[in-house]
Formats: sequence, structure tokens, C-alpha cells
Amino acid sequence: MVTACSLYRIFAIGRKYFKWRITASYFIGAAVMSIIMSSVYGDADLLVRLIFTMFIGSSIFLGFFMATDPATTPYTGIGQIIFGVGLAVITVLIQTYLNFFGGSLVALLIMNLTVPLLDRVGIHKSFGR
Repeated sequence: MVTACSLYRIFAIGRKYFKWRITASYFIGAAVMSIIMSSVYGDADLLVRLIFTMFIGSSIFLGFFMATDPATTPYTGIGQIIFGVGLAVITVLIQTYLNFFGGSLVALLIMNLTVPLLDRVGIHKSFGR
């Protein structure tokens, strides 16, 4: 049975309102960065840091809702991937060194400052003639 919510999701993905590259690159980058930090500090169990980084509430909220806001994220595909990886790296560093679990939202503020530069990265289609 098709619901109105599923139709909206299909419409949003089809019209490119949902920027899936940011979400995917954020979670992949966060997983890689947490494994690197686990190996640097010699954690006995790599999964503890990985699961904590991936499933903390602010990280999930950032990955699916805050980071994909169409008004404050890069337009180009390459810029979106760089944006997501930058979010992941800054989030893990803030959570590790500052012990601030809302570091993902601070990382979003920092990466939003780079959006005008990231919009210049990538191939733009010509407009007009």
C-alpha cells in the first residue's frame, strides 16, 4: 500500500530535494574517522567507538535532517561529498578531544561557512546560451 509519506519521499528524491550524497559521505566518513581514532588510541574494542559515533542522537539528527537543508548546503555533487566528509571529520574530532557530544551541530556551523567555496567546486552546466 502506497502512503502519502512514501510518495513524498519518492518525489523529494526525484526532484533532488534530498541531498543523499551528504548523508552517505557523512556516515561513511564518520565510520572511517572513528576507526582511525580507535586505532590511534589503541581501544580494546573498535566497535564501541564506532557504534557510539554512528548512533548518538545528534549524529543521526545531523546526518538526515540538518545537513541536508537545501538552503545552506552546496549545490554541486563534489561539493556535497566534501561537505559531508568535512562534517564527519570535525564531528569526530570535537567529540574526541572536547568531550562535547553535540559537536556535530558545531561542525555544521563551521562547514556552513565553507559552502560558498564548495559551490565553486565541480562542473557547472552553462545557463543561457
